[in-house]
Amino acid sequence: MPDFKEIFGDLLEAVKKIAAEEFTEYKSEASEDVEEFLLDSKSDLEKWVTQLASGELSPDDFEWLMKSKKEVLKLTLLKQKGLAQVRLDQFREKLFEEIKNRVLDIISFS
Repeated sequence: MPDFKEIFGDLLEAVKKIAAEEFTEYKSEASEDVEEFLLDSKSDLEKWVTQLASGELSPDDFEWLMKSKKEVLKLTLLKQKGLAQVRLDQFREKLFEEIKNRVLDIISFS
């Protein structure tokens, strides 16, 4: 399994890219929101990735744990811009799918 720092760096880069693509007009706000979320979730992610790699967690367990984190992603700066909740929910879903898929790909093929 690659080092968690590498995985985390890859995740951070990926979600910032999605944020910039989804909200070109609010790129910095979206990037700040997702970076804050990942930094706040770093210890949980490290624990879950380690457990997933060791077989203590199944991919389904990992997905369930990731879904439980969705509500923690507040998107405060984007909400302050008055964006519709539906758009924020779609963005949140896309981010979590990306994180889940990247982690599962890394763990499955390492």
